[in-house]
Amino acid sequence: MMAEINGTRPLKTVNLFDLQQKINTEVKEICSIENSCRKSFQKGIRDKDSQKLQVFYQILNSNEKMVFWKKKYGKSMVNFIKTIPGIKLVRPEDETELDIARSLDLHDENNNFAYPVFFMELFEVMILQKMILENNKEKHDYASVVLGQILNKYGFGGKTMNLETAFDEVVEYFKTVIFAKDKFQVPKRENKMRRGNLSVPSIKHAIKTFKSLEFHYYDFEDEHNDYSDLKMELKNWNHNIKTSFSIQNGDHVLFRELSESESGFIRGQIESTVVNEKEREVVFTVFYLDSGHTELISTSEYEIYPLPEEFSKLERRTDLYKLSGIKINEDAVLDKKVRNKMIKWFADSLWGKLCVFEHKPCPVDDCDYECQQAWLKNNNEIFLWKLSTSNAHDERGIVSNSEKSMNEEFFNSFQDFVQKI
Repeated sequence: MMAEINGTRPLKTVNLFDLQQKINTEVKEICSIENSCRKSFQKGIRDKDSQKLQVFYQILNSNEKMVFWKKKYGKSMVNFIKTIPGIKLVRPEDETELDIARSLDLHDENNNFAYPVFFMELFEVMILQKMILENNKEKHDYASVVLGQILNKYGFGGKTMNLETAFDEVVEYFKTVIFAKDKFQVPKRENKMRRGNLSVPSIKHAIKTFKSLEFHYYDFEDEHNDYSDLKMELKNWNHNIKTSFSIQNGDHVLFRELSESESGFIRGQIESTVVNEKEREVVFTVFYLDSGHTELISTSEYEIYPLPEEFSKLERRTDLYKLSGIKINEDAVLDKKVRNKMIKWFADSLWGKLCVFEHKPCPVDDCDYECQQAWLKNNNEIFLWKLSTSNAHDERGIVSNSEKSMNEEFFNSFQDFVQKI
């Protein structure tokens, strides 16, 4: 009564619970709109539909419901794009890409324009390939969960992530982008080695896996020529890969440890591939094309890229040679102790030491030069000798003062497991 006499109205009682509910609803609506915009841009960039992207951009600037666009990103397309999974900003390569970048106001504070491309991480590409393209039937629960997360992350299947639509979009995306990129390979050696170093890791691989005396060697002569320049180029390589890629067995790649970003990349060949859904990584067995090593690398610890054309010109430093005249018995039982003893014998005898290669002669009588070259090209059997450093017999120092070849010495050391042929 007093309030009415004094001409004032009573304060309105505010229900804090209702107010909080209203705020939560508004926030959810804003987040839903922002999420829908993200997925729209993901699909537009994935499909390279520049007209649709320009329409989306106009809606962001004109629609009052796009509160997040002004308050969260300051109406900056660059700031917005950088937060969208799968979108990578790169330097425009031609007028068309530059015009698209201009139409979307994609530039930094220095007015350097950037062109948006769709790019997925290697593990995510390969799990989609495994579970959708290859129609893998052995789908564990965690693999299905990971699959759903990846599809939703990259906007496959629309705003509500319809699974059937998502699968169709993945198949289409792989068809037009992933396998469109040419893959280059390092050529094999044309000339046979005259002397070189034995790769001990290749011994372990050959004996343990194949019961074989066929090992990789790398050429000592190559150390201070073109390969020295290659090493420097691999160290300075600045990768700018714009499209997602998949890596298969037999592919040639460049790789290096993530923790060794100052070191150079290494040329390698993929021998085997395992997609580990639980650990969210791909594990590769890779062969070092220029040193003969073989080891495991993973996407969680290594940078891995398809081999660029510029590094496919120079032939590999390694070559595969088989010890001539001997072989491990087919029925020989090589337990761990015997295998390790054989490996240690080679390591102690040849690791870090130069070897002379005596190539098995052509069996054809009166073999001329062309015949000899054809024989060497198709036959990789050698007698291996320790190198003597004396220059008395050869200006290049390629002589051996050993009485027996390494082939003979290995046979004498393991007669119970090795036979002459």
